[in-house]
Amino acid sequence: MTRVAVVSTVRAPLHEARMFINYHLNMGIDEIILFFDDPLDEGVTVFTQLKQVSTVACTPQYWSKMSGNKPTAIEDRQVINANEGVRFARKKKCDWIVHIDSDELISTSTSIKSVLAKCDADALRFEVMEAVSERESYDNIYAATLFKKKSGKTALQIAKLLGCTRSVFEDEYFRSHLDSKMATKISSKFGMIDIHGPKDYNKDFRIKNTSEIALLHYDCVGFDSWNTKWSRRLDGSGIARDMRNNRVKQYQAYIQAKQKNNKELSDLYKHLHIIPKREKATLFFLGMLTRVVLDQSLFAPPQH
Repeated sequence: MTRVAVVSTVRAPLHEARMFINYHLNMGIDEIILFFDDPLDEGVTVFTQLKQVSTVACTPQYWSKMSGNKPTAIEDRQVINANEGVRFARKKKCDWIVHIDSDELISTSTSIKSVLAKCDADALRFEVMEAVSERESYDNIYAATLFKKKSGKTALQIAKLLGCTRSVFEDEYFRSHLDSKMATKISSKFGMIDIHGPKDYNKDFRIKNTSEIALLHYDCVGFDSWNTKWSRRLDGSGIARDMRNNRVKQYQAYIQAKQKNNKELSDLYKHLHIIPKREKATLFFLGMLTRVVLDQSLFAPPQH
């Protein structure tokens, strides 16, 4: 039987980390390997009691062992943890590994295992969707149900011509990463797992795309989530390397607003992440927006 592992570097509220775990176990994931960026996170001890979950506290001792010292950029820490996760997954006799963030969920209307079982490629790239906030406050990031679908330049230009100006920032539709994530066959030959998938593989390594599995990215759902993400960039605890120009512009706008007052921050958040009603209707018509309403029972503890 196909066995699948999920690996993630986590820094999230305990209730959202629990929802992330429950959801993926209920979706059929066999092993979840969590690396806690904050070594004092209570989730380290809370979740290690779960049979299918492995937890690692990223202590100074851990980083000394893995890389000599703690990498400054969060992406570098994620890459090290992802590859350590591959080692864990091999020990757990898993066939596939998926490296995602804790603000991402794997979604399919069928079965993740059945899709991967019939896959003859070495890696399978998921369709990516980005969550859209419809208000400033949410109990949890996974409560969002409106999603942007990746679209080509032509659709984007049509949307702009039809007046969808708030939906576009610096000539881009998505606010976060444009590339999706993928499942990688552990038996395949690759040098390492990077943020979005394997790298350092030969020409025979095959990567396929699928529309049967979606990556739901809950980036900046609600003001608090957005503010926390960018403030961590600012205070140094979540420094990002190689941000594309669009992200740099968002960061600069955040810094300018933060230097003024809370109203400026709130207004910026709404400008960047909340789509006006009229634009929503146009984007639905163009197929650039969709609704994804998840079964809430998937977030409850698995029943074995």
